[in-house]
Amino acid sequence: MRTVCFVGDSMVRGWDMPAEDAWPARVIAAETRRGHPAEGFNLGIAKDTTRAIGRRWQHEAVGRLASALAAHRARAGLVFAFGLDDMADFGGDGIRVALPDALDQAEQIIAAATAWAPTLWIGPPPLACLPRIIGRPDGLVYPAERSEALAGAYRGIARRLGVPFLDLHGLLRASPHWRRAMARWQAGRPAPELHDMVTQAVLGWEAWSAWWGRSATAAPPIRTVAAGFRPLRVEAGRLV
Repeated sequence: MRTVCFVGDSMVRGWDMPAEDAWPARVIAAETRRGHPAEGFNLGIAKDTTRAIGRRWQHEAVGRLASALAAHRARAGLVFAFGLDDMADFGGDGIRVALPDALDQAEQIIAAATAWAPTLWIGPPPLACLPRIIGRPDGLVYPAERSEALAGAYRGIARRLGVPFLDLHGLLRASPHWRRAMARWQAGRPAPELHDMVTQAVLGWEAWSAWWGRSATAAPPIRTVAAGFRPLRVEAGRLV
């Protein structure tokens, strides 16, 4: 059995959906259905910045992964997804974490994680498909251009550290399904399609598939929960 801790911010916690319905639970359930024994822990906290994640992730993960690591390193896994809540404005106070500080925090987290356990890193999704300033009823405002800058900087850090990186920004930015789902989330409504699309992106990711000893191209279309939502396909490196 592989034990996986998913660590991050609002994106990991559920984007206004219960954690048991979020994409981390879905990818673990998908692998279990395929005959790969797995358990997952959602260690996402809504609105968490990388500063907060850096302070807590090791303490929270060590107890959950200790047995798996003791048995065999390959039985443990860490999946990180964070950053958008660093780039948000809250209550008109300006950016929560300046980009240079956010990048330094991210590199420290990922470097420490890869030295300890098998680690995968999922980059921030696109916001540029929406108006430049994305405000929500909870008071968070997401300037869309910051997500693109963050994704690009994260790609560079991942290459330097040699950690597998899933570029959600590049994969989803052209998807009309993503734009519609993000519009619902922007309005403060649950958007299960966001989790459908991230789930499919992860299941089709070569680095994730390698953890389970299968080919990424062997991943079948996932079952979705949104009425009328059709399975996505990958064309020219993007979900459509």
